[in-house]
Amino acid sequence: MEFNDISAFRWNIHAKTPFQRHCWATACLDTINAGDDIQLVTYDSALAPLVAKRSDPYRLRFIGDRILEPYDVLSNNDTIHGLAEAIVETGLAVGLRRVPADATVIGALRRAYRGRGSVRIRRRRTGCPYIDISD
Repeated sequence: MEFNDISAFRWNIHAKTPFQRHCWATACLDTINAGDDIQLVTYDSALAPLVAKRSDPYRLRFIGDRILEPYDVLSNNDTIHGLAEAIVETGLAVGLRRVPADATVIGALRRAYRGRGSVRIRRRRTGCPYIDISD
């Protein structure tokens, strides 16, 4: 699926942070990921905004993954398993940096790769400082 085929509204349905919004992806594709091959993986309303870098065309990564902010796929509990299957169907390795430990995509990918590949998790000891600005 092409980047311009997805409206900002559809993209932002499951966005939980500013780094998951359509405008962030647009900015990354114009700067950090300029020249990379965008690989949007979708299932129903779910979206995995991925790119294949020129330097590593056989591995998918999140758009803007060099920023090192926590990131996750854009989905809900009803669509996460279908999205994980769609990611596996790309046939490419996937390197998802900075995915939160409690992200549902981890379990969904383990299930989707069962019998077809493996999911390796490397836990980092460093966290991300944040300020809760709700309410």
